[in-house]
Amino acid sequence: NLCWLVKKLIIKGERYLMLRDLLLRVLLLVTILFSFNSSPADAVTYYSPAYRAKTTIGQNGEGYSAMTVTLVLPGNSDIKGNEKTGAAYNYLGMETENSNSLEIGLHKDTFDRNNQQWSVFAFANYNGAFSLYGSYEKWHNFRPNIYMQQVWPTLVVPDGSTVTMSLEVIKPDEVVFIIEGQEPVTLKMPGANPQGQKQILRRVTSLMTEDPTGFLHNNVWSKVQVKGNDGILSQWIPQEIEKTVSNNMDEGDPMSNWVNVTTGQYYPETINIKLDAPTNQGAFQVGNRFYYINGSMEQADVAPFIEGGRTYVPVRYLSHICGITEGEIVWDENSQSVSLSHGGILQVLRIGKKEQLVNGISYPMDVSPLIVNDRICLPARYVANQFGYTVEWDNAHKAVSIYPKGQACPDNPYVQ
Repeated sequence: NLCWLVKKLIIKGERYLMLRDLLLRVLLLVTILFSFNSSPADAVTYYSPAYRAKTTIGQNGEGYSAMTVTLVLPGNSDIKGNEKTGAAYNYLGMETENSNSLEIGLHKDTFDRNNQQWSVFAFANYNGAFSLYGSYEKWHNFRPNIYMQQVWPTLVVPDGSTVTMSLEVIKPDEVVFIIEGQEPVTLKMPGANPQGQKQILRRVTSLMTEDPTGFLHNNVWSKVQVKGNDGILSQWIPQEIEKTVSNNMDEGDPMSNWVNVTTGQYYPETINIKLDAPTNQGAFQVGNRFYYINGSMEQADVAPFIEGGRTYVPVRYLSHICGITEGEIVWDENSQSVSLSHGGILQVLRIGKKEQLVNGISYPMDVSPLIVNDRICLPARYVANQFGYTVEWDNAHKAVSIYPKGQACPDNPYVQ
């Protein structure tokens, strides 16, 4: 009878724990739904262009098994638009041959903002990644949760911290995420292999925000290392100019395309994580059909001119200096608009309209595109600025110099 009584008590205890966990999960779900519904009905969420790099796969399937990064985390004053909704992200990611994908790293949402911190958040496109921590969801936040029994480490980092974090395959189907000085996180990942065969690693910075200008000062990734199947960690340390230019997170950031990374014995040892940064230089002179690109003189079929206080240049020649190829220029006769697409930026301008669309967001202009002698002519500054270039006006020689942002203005070739 005593055994029977003990057994009944155990069963009742287990049922009580199951009921308690169920109630806590329902309470958590209601809290999340309420927080969603309490956000402004007219709020618009922007997903800013990300600063992203990913490794490549070699001809024989050579991939990568580890990535380590060092970065400086910005504070609340460096971020706009995530006070009520949205979040900022700094993730490391991995993709396996069987298409499993995992991202884990530091993020800052409203809760973190209120506590001047960043917390570790992870997402997987498969089930079971967080099974060691009692969760079978596809996402998990490694910070305190009063609504659930916590069996995971608390991983939070104060604003302004310099952080080194890594993601590495430690054995088949298992990866470990480590922030230096904190408890490691072990995650299940079917298909992951320590040799890195047909395996891609990626690094992502992005911002989901109500403000399209996003970061005022973005995270500075001061070092990135990747490990290939040779077991060697190769690294890239950006120059000062790369820290500021390639980490800009505004909607108009031309440095927001994916960057391929190759290294190891079958590739050069240097990791090239530089985004497709602007490298061209050029100059136009009002009334002169001869223009310069990278020191060479070329001839256009229409000369630049001034209208409404702005210098206009034929779209083809202006685009070439901005690194935009012929295939990235599209003219729509029906809408009388020209689309320029390069490096993750899509700029659309319509003839006669003082407006530009950049990645779907409207920005005003004080002049409009024109057609002259059957050629589309665009205001040089509005186009060049969107694709990472500075425009310098030389009033004495009625010439414009176009060169990459952050660099010194080149000598004016029209000055004899």
